[in-house]
Amino acid sequence: MDASKVEPTITGEGPVVVLVHPLGADRRYWNSVVESLPGRTLITYDLPGHGGTPPADEQYSIEELGEQLLSMMTGLGHQTFSIVGVSIGGLVAQAVGAVAPERLQSLVLADTVAVYPPDFAANLSARSVSVLETGTAGLVDATLAMWFTADYIAADGSGVGLVRSMLASAHPQGYAQACRALVAADLTASTPAIGVPTLILCGGDDLPAFTAGAQWLDEHMPDTRLSWLEGGRHGAVLECADSTLAELAGFLPLSQQ
Repeated sequence: MDASKVEPTITGEGPVVVLVHPLGADRRYWNSVVESLPGRTLITYDLPGHGGTPPADEQYSIEELGEQLLSMMTGLGHQTFSIVGVSIGGLVAQAVGAVAPERLQSLVLADTVAVYPPDFAANLSARSVSVLETGTAGLVDATLAMWFTADYIAADGSGVGLVRSMLASAHPQGYAQACRALVAADLTASTPAIGVPTLILCGGDDLPAFTAGAQWLDEHMPDTRLSWLEGGRHGAVLECADSTLAELAGFLPLSQQ
């Protein structure tokens, strides 16, 4: 895929970490992390059809998103780096690890899978159709319910307004393309060969597809640690922000003072 359409944001100094957002979000998903994780060079960007990146010219695969990330990092002059990926971002991270493990210092795979079970894949297929008919506004309520606890939504936690804004910025075609890429993705053959240190994060109350996916990754990858973000759902990185930051700060490479 063409990486020239991607305009990354680079913040801080130190070991390089690429942050890859989930479906329907954009680089703003990482604002609290960027503001609170010193000692690293943090790179955020928008996937095709999300935020400021236009949809792709044609349907792509998760592997092609991985190639795009690698091309972006080569263009920026960074040969080695870590990746933190949530949901689709976690699949992109796995795709990079499968083809270029020598370029990775570490991985963080949050609320993600190596392959979607049939029932969730069917849900994604349905969304890829409905979003083209009704736009991303029609996804807001279901997304909030999947990402956050009822109490957090009722309290209008900071992530609630952010998700509404990010979905409003997502392009229906781009969202549909991402859904189709997720349905087609199956990294179960390549992910177990990724030997870099890997932190697996998952909301303790996430959907079964993701809690089972976290356990599968922990059991099949050779160098992992699994940590549950208690009380969090699919948007645990946002709702459980303090716990997430503590996990990232303790795991990701840090500048030597």
